Amino acid sequence: WILVLPVAHGFIRPRGGVQPPRTPASAALGLPEGMEMPEATGVFAEPGWPDLKVELNRVPTWCIVQADGAPAKEASGATLFFVDVDEALSRRASLGIERLKKGGESDGLDIIPVPLGDAFTLAAGDIKAFLVPSQASLKAAGVDPTSPEGTEVPLFACMQIMKEDERTGKPVLPLFIDAVEAQQATSMAQEAAPAEAGEETLEVVGLTLTGAVKLLTQGGPGAPAYRWAPWQGWDVVVPTPRQLRA
Repeated sequence: WILVLPVAHGFIRPRGGVQPPRTPASAALGLPEGMEMPEATGVFAEPGWPDLKVELNRVPTWCIVQADGAPAKEASGATLFFVDVDEALSRRASLGIERLKKGGESDGLDIIPVPLGDAFTLAAGDIKAFLVPSQASLKAAGVDPTSPEGTEVPLFACMQIMKEDERTGKPVLPLFIDAVEAQQATSMAQEAAPAEAGEETLEVVGLTLTGAVKLLTQGGPGAPAYRWAPWQGWDVVVPTPRQLRA
């Protein structure tokens, strides 16, 4: 990605003030007046969901599993999908210790990649499945991990950076789970085209995964002209995980 270039090069820079880091997704992504956001599970019936899920599935989450492939559930019965692989590994270690203290087996615990789109689907439809945001991303977004907002996965973007989609020709907004990557991309954009940026400082803003998915799946007249466009650093091959057993 080369960001913030003239329209002639396939990039646009929408104008407008940069919002503070905790801008609601509806405001940050320009929700048209009168368009209501469906419930989280309602997005699965929206016309944009299949394509969006493909994009989401380029990003891995991590689930702790037992030797037989079944999720290693928490004491509450919850299955967790970690955005941060290091936090998944840390929880695997502590879960093994907890099981040993209770006289159980700790051997065989492992972590496997689960595509984000699949994990989001499971978490939205199951009261005992949860996406776990990274502590670093919550801190970067200015969110208290103990608050209700602390259960949401933060996303980061620069609202002044857009790129023309090679497939559709429409402008797309890069969204980042990693605040550091978002800041790096924004800095690259500022340095790549200083004449375009002028004296304006490009800034990273925050929104939530749930809010972004609700907005980006809606179709029809007046729908936001944005779609999920992961930074190239996310464009990884997510291995097909073993079938998670109930």
